[in-house]
Amino acid sequence: MRKELTAQQLADTEMGMGINLGNTMEARHPVQNKASLKKTDYDTIWGPPVTTREYIDCLHSYGINTICIPVAWSNGDIDNGSYTICGILLDRIEETVNYALDNGMYVIINDHWITENGNLFDRTKPGIFYKDIAVFLNTINEASGDTGMEKNTGSEVPASKPATEVSIPDYINNETGKKIPAASVKGSGQKNYTIKAIGKKAFSGANAESITLNKNIKKIPALTFQNCKKLQTLTLKIKLSKAASNSFDGCKNTIKIKGTASKANKNLLSKTSYKNFD
Repeated sequence: MRKELTAQQLADTEMGMGINLGNTMEARHPVQNKASLKKTDYDTIWGPPVTTREYIDCLHSYGINTICIPVAWSNGDIDNGSYTICGILLDRIEETVNYALDNGMYVIINDHWITENGNLFDRTKPGIFYKDIAVFLNTINEASGDTGMEKNTGSEVPASKPATEVSIPDYINNETGKKIPAASVKGSGQKNYTIKAIGKKAFSGANAESITLNKNIKKIPALTFQNCKKLQTLTLKIKLSKAASNSFDGCKNTIKIKGTASKANKNLLSKTSYKNFD
């Protein structure tokens, strides 16, 4: 939870109307089918059509600002004794989450089942299974305001001092579970995830003077740098494809754009409502 908002305030003032993406990724697949599932099979086994970007765009156009995605995480355990979640399920969750994040929406993901058509998996060995879930959710979670680097848990997370420099790396370690703000990930083996995106308000209110985004982040979502009043340098490692018009609302300083395609990125960012770039 953002530190300046209670849960009630967040629900009342930010999240707005919501919808549950029901009977899709919480649909349970028979054990014998799980090893051969394709990405969109998680959506359709109980009858719904494949969830598309166009569908989520349409929901948002009607004023829906929050989406709940229920997930049967055990669909990703292919019963090979490893108790790890296959990348295909994580990829599909990431894809669906990004449909919503690209619209500036809030996303709620739950743990809907830990059974396989009524048969419990071995509860004495859930550690790796839940570690995969925790790391994945931490990396796509929204950052809190002070440093842009803390987990969105609903409680205060003490920091030694506000960060003046924030950098999003290319990868996150799947074993240490290092916290990365509001990032979306794609499975890349057992140890690393590729950081591919940042979410709405990722750095909102941060005290950082310098922020660096990695080479995979091509879009600046709504209110990403809102009220970053100390921000002076933004380093981008790829040519941007999109920046929300309100992504720098509340900034105060001239922001130096550095890195790859700095001229093109400066021109794109100058089309937002904030015009003070160098």
